[in-house]
Amino acid sequence: MRIHGFPYYFSLASPPESTDIVTQLWELFSYGIPLCYIFDQLPDQAGFNKINNSEFDPEQYETNPDRAKKRAIALFVMQIHTPKVEQTIPGCELFTVTDLWDRNSTNGLVKVRLIFIRQRYHAVRLMFEMLGNQHSDRDSQLFALRCLRPVSSSVPHLLTRCL
Repeated sequence: MRIHGFPYYFSLASPPESTDIVTQLWELFSYGIPLCYIFDQLPDQAGFNKINNSEFDPEQYETNPDRAKKRAIALFVMQIHTPKVEQTIPGCELFTVTDLWDRNSTNGLVKVRLIFIRQRYHAVRLMFEMLGNQHSDRDSQLFALRCLRPVSSSVPHLLTRCL
């Protein structure tokens, strides 16, 4: 499953200092606005409020880049913990901005990845329901979790395939 328009966010992140995919994804998600963009791509039929914080504002990032990044991450965290989202997409673990920014522990990054897997599962389940297809939870799980199999060392390819 690809997310239309997501490759744009790779151009915002600094050139990779590392060839490690995990480090590159971590850096990308630390910008915050890609998290908001991915959440806002959930189907409108799900009835979630949009975060509407996925536009890059160069002036805001030049003035205080850390503040802009932290704000976007915080908006994402607050949105995934609204009652509607918690009821519809259970199991999204709470994390803080510090959890995602702390490079001494991967806990925050792992929580973000699990949230995306659950979101994709929900989107796939909703897609099957909208199409009126008979499906099982197992079908939706298999389709949504196919991103667990890395097929490329290219971060943009891997991420757009998985999300």
